[in-house]
Amino acid sequence: MTKKRNNKLAEKPQTHTETYYHFEECTKWLEQKYDFTVCEFKGIGENKSKNSQDEQEYRDFWHWILEKVEMYNGMLFEMDEEWWGMNLASDDWRKQIMNLYMDEFGTGEVGKRIIKFRSCW
Repeated sequence: MTKKRNNKLAEKPQTHTETYYHFEECTKWLEQKYDFTVCEFKGIGENKSKNSQDEQEYRDFWHWILEKVEMYNGMLFEMDEEWWGMNLASDDWRKQIMNLYMDEFGTGEVGKRIIKFRSCW
């Protein structure tokens, strides 16, 4: 037995718009505003031109992100302070940088803020 098909065509699907920040643009802006570098973080206000004889752990926020997310060019990703910041001490260098992103670009209430980024290189 053959079922009778409904001949009424559904509405054509519409496009959707995503709102996001370009991660690299936000990073450059934060580095300029707060005088630090994300790839060789020594501390807020510690410009990359300053030399330190102290040996420190390798601090590269971008590489830390790559450990958390499999990244590719043009990818949309979300930075969520609840997940990304879990188990980090408040004085941890990654938490300090993440808080700058959240303070400047995050939406939502503190502790549950989120930022949607697009990665382009």
